[in-house]
Amino acid sequence: MLMRLLMVFYLLMPPFVIAEEGNSILLMFQEKEADSEPYNVRMIIKGNLMRIDEGSSDNEFVLFNKDEGAIYSVSAGRKSIFIIKPVMTKTPPALKVELSVEKLEKMIFPLVAGNKPQAYKLNANGKTCGLVIAVPGMLDKALAMMRDYYTLLSYEQADLQVEIPVEMTSACDVARNIVAPARHLSFGFPIRESTSTGKQRSLLDFDENYKADVSLFVLPQDYSRFSRQGTTLNNKSENSEAIN
Repeated sequence: MLMRLLMVFYLLMPPFVIAEEGNSILLMFQEKEADSEPYNVRMIIKGNLMRIDEGSSDNEFVLFNKDEGAIYSVSAGRKSIFIIKPVMTKTPPALKVELSVEKLEKMIFPLVAGNKPQAYKLNANGKTCGLVIAVPGMLDKALAMMRDYYTLLSYEQADLQVEIPVEMTSACDVARNIVAPARHLSFGFPIRESTSTGKQRSLLDFDENYKADVSLFVLPQDYSRFSRQGTTLNNKSENSEAIN
């Protein structure tokens, strides 16, 4: 997933105020794939659980359970849950990559949440794979959870990569999906990202004291469960209802 990297970045708006405090973190992003309309992505983090959806409370979401080391993709249409729970031994990629990062000193931004954003260009094998504008010291708890999510996902992606011919694999794909899946999260919280595939993500808003409904983190018990290996799992073998 260089094309043209967008060099004009809009920064996040001031965080909105919620009267009743909670113990969750809410993140609102806008994402855009190449040649497609933008759409919203919501992340809600509560303890060691993270829900990812498009802003709705229905059963169409991804749930990352850090304690279980598992990612659950819930489909309301299919009434199913696809489970990613890889063995923690990463398959090495066939394509070797050499990573490098360039700090873009000439790109200056106003302070965000009292901190100075900084832009970085992410490279692999001498090619630019993406650009990130990050704010150090901001949303550190959310940042740690996102790192764990992308790192876990990379084990599954490493297994999938084995099935793809080397000639159809790019250094940027390997860097982003397998070798350094959380590299874009290494410099602070990313408020703006773009990749060589044309994908863009912007942080629109956040709330570090969000009161999240506990039911948002409960997996439907009547949905069928399966993994990439095609194994049907007991509906009650995994349970995300207990939230500390």
